[in-house]
Amino acid sequence: MRSDGQNAPTATQLAAARAATGLSVAALAARSGLGVNTIRRAEASGASVLTAVNAARLVQTFGDLGVIFLDADGYGPGLRIRS
Repeated sequence: MRSDGQNAPTATQLAAARAATGLSVAALAARSGLGVNTIRRAEASGASVLTAVNAARLVQTFGDLGVIFLDADGYGPGLRIRS
């Protein structure tokens, strides 16, 4: 897995993305095809604790919902929601 923000979002970015999309953990798990515990682990520790396939699946699911993960800059990592 690459270490950029797009493919390895932080725990805070993942939790913020889920909150911004209004999905519950269970709804995100169903939509992404991942387990509830996988989602919880990612939100606790970041995508870097997931397998590359699972991290990519999670990023793609959020991407399909309009979420763009931003790399850290002077203000830290973030996200943007496409309109």
